[in-house]
Amino acid sequence: MVVEVEGFFGVYLLYCTNPKYKGRIYIGFTVNPERRIQQHNGGKQKGGAWKTSGRGPWDMVLIVHGFPNDIAALRFEWAWQHPHVSRRLTHVPRKTKKQSSFDFHLMVLYHMLRVAPWKRLPLTLRWIRQEYHRALLPLLQPPLHMPLAYGQVRAKPIAKTQGEKGQEEEGSGQLQSVCQRCRVCYSKLQGPDDALRCVHPGCSMAAHIFCLAKLFLQSEPEHLIPLEGVCPSCGNSVLWGDLIRHKKGCYGDLEEISPTQGHWVDELHG
Repeated sequence: MVVEVEGFFGVYLLYCTNPKYKGRIYIGFTVNPERRIQQHNGGKQKGGAWKTSGRGPWDMVLIVHGFPNDIAALRFEWAWQHPHVSRRLTHVPRKTKKQSSFDFHLMVLYHMLRVAPWKRLPLTLRWIRQEYHRALLPLLQPPLHMPLAYGQVRAKPIAKTQGEKGQEEEGSGQLQSVCQRCRVCYSKLQGPDDALRCVHPGCSMAAHIFCLAKLFLQSEPEHLIPLEGVCPSCGNSVLWGDLIRHKKGCYGDLEEISPTQGHWVDELHG
């Protein structure tokens, strides 16, 4: 089964199965993993990287996805490639002579998922080739709010909102408005793009992203991105990652908030 994900930004790990180069790895960024592995195995003439060209076949072993945008994913890619240059990873031990490059970079990933700013993102760690994971099961377990998934993933075109569909049908330049109020500040929500909604069945809670984030961060106001909180309507616990997986683009808004609005700290740009 192939899982489809909207607004896909991922950082992947390749493993070389060519006997001449077996054991080599490559870390890269993609918005389309199916197309990207075909490019790598097709060589430079097919759009693959020069470091992988002529050395295949390559297996795309795992991919970390759920980044809010391409910049966040590219920064993650660079740090994973250069752990001892990144100021976030100075504590990571250097590679030993007995350690394979594959095992070393899995160890680096283990540490990356536990330091700011990445530890607070709603990332998913997906093993595309599970046979590589079996022998390393105890080595790489992501934080509890980051799902551990298995199997192929496909980039899915972002679905049009109801407002966008209405524009096409009616030829109108106005988005449809939603006559609903934020459950936290009680001011009117301007439309579907203005709100986060509870993921629990039967709960109709909707709130501004800033309002709900501030509510969830009352116990840790120095952070920008919450990990979890209690829905102000149904009272059920909800992971922040589950909320934003149902709303694309909201971190782009959060990145622009000024430090004077509450006690916000823009970790994504740290």
